[in-house]
Amino acid sequence: MKLKQFGITFLSVCIAAFSGMEAAEAASFSVIADGLNNPRGLTFGNDGSLYVTEAGTGGSGACVPSPSVANQSLCYGTTGAVTKIRNGTQERILTGLPSLALPDGTDTSGASRYQI
Repeated sequence: MKLKQFGITFLSVCIAAFSGMEAAEAASFSVIADGLNNPRGLTFGNDGSLYVTEAGTGGSGACVPSPSVANQSLCYGTTGAVTKIRNGTQERILTGLPSLALPDGTDTSGASRYQI
């Protein structure tokens, strides 16, 4: 039985190799925005603009114990935002949204979706 399975597998590989199938090409990527603070949601507007919701990086305001990192606190700040990207231009169109994060800006909670 194993010989039969090997034969079928070998035959399949040979057919694929000789049928002219090309190797998959690596995808290429372009950076369209940088400097985003914990990006969360993506929404396209009617004009084709891409809106990115940023949860922010917390701040130096009131702190609460982190539910996910022992002996650490999440601190409040108004560093959340919404960024609009269109035709190679990046602009924060809404700033000052609430954000909670560890002092290093990780483990963030904040804005997660922008509805147009």
